[in-house]
Amino acid sequence: MTAIVTKAETKDTGHNIGGNEFLAKLVKTEELIETIERILG
Repeated sequence: MTAIVTKAETKDTGHNIGGNEFLAKLVKTEELIETIERILG
């Protein structure tokens, strides 16, 4: 999760920028958990 980018700035690339996973600020708890579970498999 980062406070560097906003959701508006990531809309074209989604959560992946340069091969790195990002969650833009003001992420919902459910989205955070889903992303962690997806990454950890």
